[in-house]
This record gives sequence, structure tokens and C-alpha cells, in this order.
Amino acid sequence: VSIVLFIVFSSDILKSFEILRQLVPLSSGLVVAMLVAVVLQLAGHVVRAYKMRYILMPVRQGTTKFQFRALSLGYLFNTVLPLRIGELIRSYVIATGEKTSWGLSLMLVVFERGIDALFLLVGLVILLGLGWVSWPSIMTMFFLLLVFMAVVSIGIYATLYEQRYLISLIDKGSNLFNQSIRQGIRFKVWSVIYGLQKTITRKRMGPYLLLSLTSWGLYFASAVVVVAQFGGTVIGAKDMSLISASPYYGVSIPAGPAGLGAYSAGASAVTEQVRLTHSERTTLNLTLWALVV
Repeated sequence: VSIVLFIVFSSDILKSFEILRQLVPLSSGLVVAMLVAVVLQLAGHVVRAYKMRYILMPVRQGTTKFQFRALSLGYLFNTVLPLRIGELIRSYVIATGEKTSWGLSLMLVVFERGIDALFLLVGLVILLGLGWVSWPSIMTMFFLLLVFMAVVSIGIYATLYEQRYLISLIDKGSNLFNQSIRQGIRFKVWSVIYGLQKTITRKRMGPYLLLSLTSWGLYFASAVVVVAQFGGTVIGAKDMSLISASPYYGVSIPAGPAGLGAYSAGASAVTEQVRLTHSERTTLNLTLWALVV
């Protein structure tokens, strides 16, 4: 299955890079800007890797290097496979490498993505408040992010505080199986609950959110460096901010980043009010997409 999907998505990636090569003249300034941007992207990933190490510290004393490797594997599969399957692979790598519960590592990865959705939602609210984006253009994306964040929040809260409805559902569901499987299910669930109660605490959330903000700041800065190379097409702080934020809204839709249709829809919703020609918009979209991929 992976080989088939890899071939399908790889052909799209190659076509996209070919279009990019035709549209974007390769200058020394652009090469330097892309290199600096990639370094900033990687720095953001290192902070993200440390953030996962930090949240896991109460149950496992791992290394940032290992978490960076797990994150990189997750991003690799997010690129060549659809529907963010890389997040499952990343959580599996963490679970096997750190010798911890796969359910716990998956819940922490999902929690991290829920925080990402929160930051993206706050960004949209700020842009709406400034009048830089229109509600009709971002409405679909806003509700998708809101629903995802709400589902994650409810799931984490119910598990963390052992809500009786959830416990009852697990108890009744596990009763459908024989004693061995039933005990296995309940043990795994309690290991996840115990792990979340150890890791997601009020005391630890302040530094965790600060690390999240730092990684997002580095991601945004990397896009700014690239957009600055197209200075003739960008007018003022508004356009610079919207274009630099757009790739992260583009990849927030759960499709393979190689799927440029979904990416462009998300990115264009944010840059709708930017004064760009169709050709300029396409060029910037493709260049920033290449940076993220």
C-alpha cells in the first residue's frame, strides 16, 4: 500500500517541482534565502523535538536527538502518504524507542497537534480582527481547526480526569472480549491515563506553550526570509504577514503536502486580499510549498 501511494504522490511532487523550476528564476539571493529558511525550519523542528522530550520527562528520560529522528520520520511519511499517517508512525517510533505505551505517545502527539490548531485559530482571529482576511474565505478552515481542537480537548480532558462516561464505555466495550484481551485493553487504557496525569500538568503547561510559540516563531521567520526575496510583489507588513503565514494554513488540511490542490486552497484562503497577480500568487505558493516539503 505504501509503495503504491508513494508512487502516486511522488509523481505529483515531481510535476510540482518542474512547474516551480519553470516559474521561479534561480538566483543566488533565492538560494541563500532558501538555505537560511531551511535552517530556521530545522531549528523549529529541534524545538518541537525538545518539546516532546520535555512533556515525556516524568515517565521517560529520553533525548532530543531521538525525538528529532521520530519527528523527521513522521514528516517523511506525512509527505508521501495522505491523511497525516506520519503522526501514527511517529508515535509508534516514540513508543518503541522510549519503551513506553503507544497509546500514550499517540495521545501526546495528538495533544501537540491540538495546540498547533489552537495557535492557527488564534492567528485567524487576529487576522480577522485586523480586517486582513474575510470571514467567507477562511470560514471552512476555521471550523475544521475548531472542530479538531474541540475533539482533542474533550478527548484529553475525559481521559485525564477519568470521566465516568468514558470509563463506562471502555468497561462495557472490553467486556465483549475474552478475559485475556479484556485485561489487556484495560491495562493499556490505565497506562495512558496514568501517563497523561504525569505529563500534562498545569505546572508544565507554561513552558510547553512557550516552546510551542518558539517553534512557530521560527517557522514563520523561515517563510519571511523567502518572501522577502520577492520584495517587488509584496507591499507592507500586511502582505508580508499573510503570505508568510499561508503555507502553514495550507498544510493544516489533512492531505499529503504533495497534494497541491488542498494546500493551495488553504494557503489562498489566507492570501485572498493580498495584492498579487495570479502568476505572482502561484510562484509564491509553489516556493513556500517547496520550503515546507
